[in-house]
Amino acid sequence: MKTCVKCGIDCSDRKRVKDAAGRYMCSECFGDTGPRRETVSVNAAADPGDEPIGLAPLDGDVSPPRQCSRCGELVGQTARLCVKCGTDLQTGRAPPPPEQRLPRQCKSCGYDLRGLELECDCPECGTHNLPPRASRQSATDRQELRNYYVRPIKAGAIGVAALCVIRLAAQQPLPLLVDGVSLVILVPLGLVAYFLYCTVWSGGFDQSWGLAAANLFAVMGISTAISVGASFIPIPILPWLAAFAAYLILLKSYLDLDDYIEAVVLAFILLCCQICLLFAIGFVIALVR
Repeated sequence: MKTCVKCGIDCSDRKRVKDAAGRYMCSECFGDTGPRRETVSVNAAADPGDEPIGLAPLDGDVSPPRQCSRCGELVGQTARLCVKCGTDLQTGRAPPPPEQRLPRQCKSCGYDLRGLELECDCPECGTHNLPPRASRQSATDRQELRNYYVRPIKAGAIGVAALCVIRLAAQQPLPLLVDGVSLVILVPLGLVAYFLYCTVWSGGFDQSWGLAAANLFAVMGISTAISVGASFIPIPILPWLAAFAAYLILLKSYLDLDDYIEAVVLAFILLCCQICLLFAIGFVIALVR
């Protein structure tokens, strides 16, 4: 906390002056005091024998503040760096950009290149060091980005594996073939439908095509396995409701939709595409037979 030595208030969020001893004075008190040394006038009703008492002088620098040439912040006359933007007040040099303040070492001798240009010669050994790629990320960031793709692909693969187990356990190889072909075609078809939905309904397509395809693969793989598994439940309508509820939850979760209304709209579009595709596959199989 930066407390004014005169009035005692916190002057962290207002203009202030700092003396050489590190004490702060708000601009209002500094304007009242200034660099002058005033004396207290004698009150007319005071004892005539009383003498005026002089104010104790403030230690350190009480000269008027100056403005930073870069950001306009008020700083003390003896300050070297602007506390707001970091500009060197003696040379006028702006602080280095954030990427230059990161720890960097010379590739040959290990000299600390912090504060130098991104592409520079090492002051120690003279080796020319190239700048890091603009898209370079830390190992943690790269792993997190990789997980964005790995998670939905793993989930989709688990859904496909579960679908194979269910179909083969029920001795349904031909429906399994139809499911596999529909997944291969439905993911790119659903990607186009999702792009049109985002453009028309939600105001923009904000995912990369690869990530959207991975998320749709997860949704299609898991929902197909759930739908096939629920079809063995002997209670009417319940399998369809369970499959549709799972479909909505997966869409909202993997495609980062705002609410379930958007999930219902997108589910209707994708289900229409899926039904049309299944009819087309069935028609082709009937022709082949």
